[in-house]
Amino acid sequence: MDRTVVLITGCSSGIGLHLALRLASDPSQSFKVYATLRDLTAQGPLLEAAQARGCPPGSLETLQLDVRDADSIADARAHVTEGRVDVLVCNAGRGLVGPLEAHREGAVDSVLDVNLAGTVRMMQAFLPDMKRRRSGRILVTGSLGGLIGLPFNAVYCASKFAIEGLCESLAVVLQSFGVQ
Repeated sequence: MDRTVVLITGCSSGIGLHLALRLASDPSQSFKVYATLRDLTAQGPLLEAAQARGCPPGSLETLQLDVRDADSIADARAHVTEGRVDVLVCNAGRGLVGPLEAHREGAVDSVLDVNLAGTVRMMQAFLPDMKRRRSGRILVTGSLGGLIGLPFNAVYCASKFAIEGLCESLAVVLQSFGVQ
């Protein structure tokens, strides 16, 4: 039986780390998880938790992937030995808290580059194959900040509102290609 191949961005902590562990340790052994991290030196907690949970051999593999870099994305994609990704989880994210006028341009650019442009880059890399196979799922980590504006989170909320619009627009188009 072919396992469902899942690639998750942002697995050094939080939702990405816990989702990777949950799928890799699933009793059905239905998933092959590629847990990606911008910096592989941060993989220690993930690998320690995988060992503690008793993840079966071959259920979890870590890859270096920086959503800000198209070459990094292409390299990670090339390391997926199954030749396909069934489920793409765009989870990498960055926050920015404080008064808008206090943020440096580089900090604003970084949030938009990771949260919005990084998600677009990931979709651009994996959608063509999903559409060709007429199969696949894309999950994008949202936020309450993508539904309502939160005080002192203007840039973060703007990036998450944009993600909501991106996903709503794509859902209609991708349905006819069998991609959810």
